[in-house]
Amino acid sequence: MKGFTVWFTGPAQSDRNYLARMVEESLLERGIRVELIDDESAGKVLFEGLGGSPEDREMAVARAAHVSEMLARNEVIALVSLDAPYREARESAREMLGDFCEILVKGDAGGETFEEPAKPEVLVDMQADGEDQCVTTIVRTLELLKLIPADETSAEYSGDEEEKITKRLKDLGYI
Repeated sequence: MKGFTVWFTGPAQSDRNYLARMVEESLLERGIRVELIDDESAGKVLFEGLGGSPEDREMAVARAAHVSEMLARNEVIALVSLDAPYREARESAREMLGDFCEILVKGDAGGETFEEPAKPEVLVDMQADGEDQCVTTIVRTLELLKLIPADETSAEYSGDEEEKITKRLKDLGYI
């Protein structure tokens, strides 16, 4: 299986880091090689010297994209979840990386700037849908996009839910 990037984006209050860790756990349980790049785990080294200015946040996105590219080149899935409020910076990462799946995690922006992506492959809401459903939606989308192999044990997914995801991906032009 080749590597690719799953980019979790959402306002600061969206639980995107927590959700990224849950997806990481789910993929690891399936024996899939995956690494998480987030504000907490990689922040001390990867984002050292950066603050909260727009320029610094764009630099953080560029650094995370660079590491993601190296991981993907080595057949590892990079899960990226960091404070990246600017659409243009995330779009630059998408263009650079190629195989890219953007997850918009809905949540309260808490008065901070956050520009929603134009066409995220996945849209989830932890408050409305719950953790398990969000993880299942993300993993099933990765399967439908043929980024990871389908898992026959994913029986908890209903036909209606799969149809909804497939329709969204077709409407956005991803499949």
